[in-house]
Amino acid sequence: MTKWAAAYILLASVSCSVFGQTIRLVSPLDNGVGRLEVYYNGTWGSVCDDGFGTNEAKVACRQLGRYKSGIIPRAIETFGYGGGRIWLDDVSCSGSESSLVSCSHNPWGVNNCGHSEDVGIICDPSDMTMKLTPGYKRGLLQVLHSGSWGTVCDDYFGEVEASVVCRALGYQRGMVIDESSSLRMWLDDVQCTFQNTDLKDCKHRPWGTDNCGDSEAVGVECSSFPEEITAARLVSTTNTPGEGVLELYYSGRWGRVHYTGFGAEEATVACRMMGFNTDAAHASLSINLLSETLFDKVRCVGTELTLNDCLHYPWDNGTAWMVIRVHCPSANLQIRLNSTTPGRGRVEVLHNNVWGTVCRGSSFSSQEAQVVCKMANLPWTTAFVTTSYGPGEGFIWLSNVDCTGTETSLDECSHSSWGTAPKCSHNSDVGVVCGGDSVSIHLQPPGSVLNVLLGQPISVKCVVDYSNSPVTSFRWTHNGRSYSGQTFSRTMMLKSDSGNLTCNVANVRASTRINLWYPPQVHLEPGNDTIDVGVGDDLRVQCVVDDANPTTYTFRWSHNGDTSIGNTFHIQNVTKSDRGQLSCTADNGHMMTPGWADATINVKYPPEIHLSTRQNVISVIAGNVVEVECVVDDANPAVTSYMWRHNGDISSGQTFLKHVSSSDLGNLSCSATNEQGTSTVQTSIVVLKASSLIGDDDTISKNKVTVIVTGSAGIVIIIILIIIIIYQRGRMTTAKPDDKPEENPQRENVARRRENYVTMERPNAGADPAHVYGNPGFEGEENTRQEQGTASGPSSFNIQIGMNKKTRGAKREVKERNIRKARRHKNENAYENTIVIN
Repeated sequence: MTKWAAAYILLASVSCSVFGQTIRLVSPLDNGVGRLEVYYNGTWGSVCDDGFGTNEAKVACRQLGRYKSGIIPRAIETFGYGGGRIWLDDVSCSGSESSLVSCSHNPWGVNNCGHSEDVGIICDPSDMTMKLTPGYKRGLLQVLHSGSWGTVCDDYFGEVEASVVCRALGYQRGMVIDESSSLRMWLDDVQCTFQNTDLKDCKHRPWGTDNCGDSEAVGVECSSFPEEITAARLVSTTNTPGEGVLELYYSGRWGRVHYTGFGAEEATVACRMMGFNTDAAHASLSINLLSETLFDKVRCVGTELTLNDCLHYPWDNGTAWMVIRVHCPSANLQIRLNSTTPGRGRVEVLHNNVWGTVCRGSSFSSQEAQVVCKMANLPWTTAFVTTSYGPGEGFIWLSNVDCTGTETSLDECSHSSWGTAPKCSHNSDVGVVCGGDSVSIHLQPPGSVLNVLLGQPISVKCVVDYSNSPVTSFRWTHNGRSYSGQTFSRTMMLKSDSGNLTCNVANVRASTRINLWYPPQVHLEPGNDTIDVGVGDDLRVQCVVDDANPTTYTFRWSHNGDTSIGNTFHIQNVTKSDRGQLSCTADNGHMMTPGWADATINVKYPPEIHLSTRQNVISVIAGNVVEVECVVDDANPAVTSYMWRHNGDISSGQTFLKHVSSSDLGNLSCSATNEQGTSTVQTSIVVLKASSLIGDDDTISKNKVTVIVTGSAGIVIIIILIIIIIYQRGRMTTAKPDDKPEENPQRENVARRRENYVTMERPNAGADPAHVYGNPGFEGEENTRQEQGTASGPSSFNIQIGMNKKTRGAKREVKERNIRKARRHKNENAYENTIVIN
């Protein structure tokens, strides 16, 4: 990519902090259009479009420093897609606030939105030179020229041109759709590259010149993708730093990139994403030995921060025989002295994979020459400048170079921007002579970078290639400290041990850079040892890497025996079974122990309770005590209070205790409360009278019985007792004598016979039937008849009637004796039986 394209094309991530709160617009371009994001609790998140209008957009643009008086900002609904948290929802501003946090809004992170509802804003619509109508993301394409809007013809108009439009509107990619219009057609034969930011900058016919009809007016539909790749790596069999087959991590697996259209711009972004030097990054083809690729048709400008920000098709499975191999250059600038004589020549440097010269100018002197000799790793005691090695060809990469002499590379010195040397020609190309004792050295192991594991010993030897005199002194410098000896040996115990290592022999130096690898340091967000969450809530926990080298890592979660991957752990609709230990490991490879962090998930829920009776109805006799306990089966946290409600009365405590009366009939409920909520269970109290269970005084025994009956079995027993009482009363009523018995002249004889009648035994079955008069208990009547005369005589009839009357009188006397006996026992202490029937 050219220098002027890099100057004009920026990946917009404009942010502004006001009162400790940061917001930004995320867009492929820095044009005041993009998805609105806010920074909270250490994480960037989006804003839901619910209720977000002109006043809210005005406040956001003011906070970003992009608000212009008289200009009405615009909110773009359903702008989508962001990633991570949706921090704000239902934002409502008056328009005069200085920041979004001053407006009313839901609590942070509380929303009912998806990322398809992420809001975008346009801070200055008057700056727009392209628009889609009637919608913002889909419709007829119109361009502004000479103060009026017109259309664009669809000739040569394809995906690249549509994407140029959509990137200006804040989206990632665009596609062509059919439209028609009778408006004036401003542009025809438009042909763009991804370095263009506006259609007017693309190749096209003169304004207003076309050969198209109304039906050829082009339409565009814009889109962005919610998917994100979280890591990139280079896979190489030689383990060469900065070189290998490009693999991206998406949706839990690594995938390779299809070669179609992947060039220097895409390689530059890939190297930037992995932390490598981007100068002269390039791509090449490689045979794919795997059957699956995940990424296809990536298009970058070259200034994007990650490949996510480039135009791409949705990440998906695919197959390709050819994939991309990326070459990320070393951080050290490459230099050479071009001549036929060793140690001297025209200075040339490699930039963007192209060799070019350096302009001498007025500032290039012996100090800059010394830096050149150190860069070229040449022995020198003196270094001086010359132009005697003639003009070079191609680019003049550097001019106005100004060094102090302590630098190890020209790009560490001040200089004009790469490729900007307007007053220089190749006649001014500088040369350098590195003179002095002829000594050449190198380091073993070789390489510009030595990767070392934290805690691992390192041993680097300074090897003399040749020397005119014996070498007896070796001096090392490492991070500002000096060491002696031909071999530098040390155990790398600190992260700060990363840095340059240089061996000095006479005036000759050989250097490498120690790159210390160490496993990730991880913490969870939320960062508590115990993460509290309520039943039914959503749980999100992020695994955050505080520090790691290299920075490419994968995440693995473990929770109650289950595993998952990705940097975020998410449970929807939490249940009690989700409580337990949660741990995350982050692995950055190279046989290092993964970083690890864990927390306990504490699931909170309202109490689960029951009453100790476990009955829908509690039956109790008036005057007795009812006692019911509110039993907690489970609760987290513990129950803090109990409340009883009974017929409008309220009491506290875990146990309900009361002497009941007939007025206590009604519902009884217990409510148990903890910080997660309140649970309630209820029953009914039925009050029974004592008389309804034990009958009248003339039928009770000397023991007073108090019966407390609960449940259906008790009701059955009550019914049986009532039937027995009724039956006994019926028998006694049938046996009552007449109120006035008749007088009998033979009273004494009859009384004796009455005693015989009362105590008489039933005759045997074998007795003479002549002695039976219909009732075996009247055998004495025959004797009476024999004594008085014949059985048919009048005296026999009178005697029988008298016998009946006397018998009834005797029974009444027995009854009266029993009543008097019961009354004598009435005042005695009765044994009270309490019967509880469940």
